[in-house]
Amino acid sequence: MSTRKIFTLCGKLCVLALLVTFSFETFDVHGDVSAFEAMAIGFSFDSFTSFVLALFILAAYILSLLSLSRLDTKRESSMHIPIAIFWLLSGLLCLFAELEVEGMWWLSLGLSILASVFPILAAREEGEDEKLFTKAQVRTISRVVLLLVLLAFFQPVACGDSGWEIIGDMAFEFDDAIFVGAWLLIGIAAVAVVNALGHFVPSLDRGMSLSALSVILSVLLCLFFECLMVKEIGFGIYLDRLGVGYWNTLTLSILSYAMLRSDGKVDEAEDGGGVQADHSPGLGGPDGEDADVHGESEGE
Repeated sequence: MSTRKIFTLCGKLCVLALLVTFSFETFDVHGDVSAFEAMAIGFSFDSFTSFVLALFILAAYILSLLSLSRLDTKRESSMHIPIAIFWLLSGLLCLFAELEVEGMWWLSLGLSILASVFPILAAREEGEDEKLFTKAQVRTISRVVLLLVLLAFFQPVACGDSGWEIIGDMAFEFDDAIFVGAWLLIGIAAVAVVNALGHFVPSLDRGMSLSALSVILSVLLCLFFECLMVKEIGFGIYLDRLGVGYWNTLTLSILSYAMLRSDGKVDEAEDGGGVQADHSPGLGGPDGEDADVHGESEGE
């Protein structure tokens, strides 16, 4: 593995770790809350300060997802440096607004700075730009990422209840509208399982379709919850009632789809066998070569 690849991968790992910290208590906004919860509180228009803080967090969140979906050694400092800047701005805003930041904020800031340094180091190394993973490997990683939504169900999804609690308590309570949310969660779980099985059973492989469906179901879950809260409580935006389990489910679904969208699509004309090439030994063709590499050699 080239030094460029190593530095780029280290930068990606720092960004990935930064996204993980979004689930832990980072800011003191009406109590200790995670970055996800602080963002949701801000977009519930709790106050102008919390709204601006939410904008900073959202910008860092979007840039992090974009970074993780670009799987090559091209220079990314133009994307990573703004992440560090937005995290620094979030801390300065808390300082001037007399809000407190938790220790996790300092860790997130450190990770964002490291994520900015590694692409610069990679750019200094000689060599041409190259892919970090083969297409088949990207598809495998994407499946694993989507399968992790099952773990996110153990975290609070809405109103303090975990995804599994909502499914277990409400899936068959047809006299209460919340059963719709429970079945949406069941759908997300089923999509994740089927997508994972698609690695072993070619007939179940649907490429980007299942990851896209998971994103759609996650968005529908948010819309359903918002409509339910408006009906029961009154007009307002209740994103702050959604827990980190929901935000992690949405994040994992988006990341799984974005990876396939940007670098994991399999060209049938390229590998000659469609998705079946992904299930061959060595994550590639029958000789251990990856489908896209094999296809390029044939094209030459």
